[in-house]
Amino acid sequence: MGKKSILIIEDEENIADILAHCLENEGFKTIVAGSGEQGLALVQEFVPDLVLLDIMLPDISGLEVCKRITASYIIPVIMLTARADDVDKILGMELGADDYITKPFNLREVMVRIKTIFRRIDLIAEAVADHDRKVLRLQKEIEIYIDQHEIRQH
Repeated sequence: MGKKSILIIEDEENIADILAHCLENEGFKTIVAGSGEQGLALVQEFVPDLVLLDIMLPDISGLEVCKRITASYIIPVIMLTARADDVDKILGMELGADDYITKPFNLREVMVRIKTIFRRIDLIAEAVADHDRKVLRLQKEIEIYIDQHEIRQH
């Protein structure tokens, strides 16, 4: 599997550049959009693995962008915003965001949250693949082979 791609939808160029640089240093492929409409077009064109999305965009609300993305795609969305109100956080999560980070933010925290989401996705994909093979894997050390009625520890 190739590099995971992250779409950054952020109208503040300096923030987008810093995020892109840090993400690329961590091995991710990045795509940057400066507006909601451009971001939606890039989602459709590239179908990224994750979206970092600012709420306050120059054309359409990041909340509306989030709603449109999550209505059509299974792509994790992390909201990045200066708005720290609980109402905004709750609305973002209700519209499909997977996480919410307020500005100013710690870049290391952003990286950890992204990696956490990808780790969960990988674990789910592994569990689904194992289920299709009729194998249940517990904590990567124990495998239960349903058809053979066997349990193996590694």
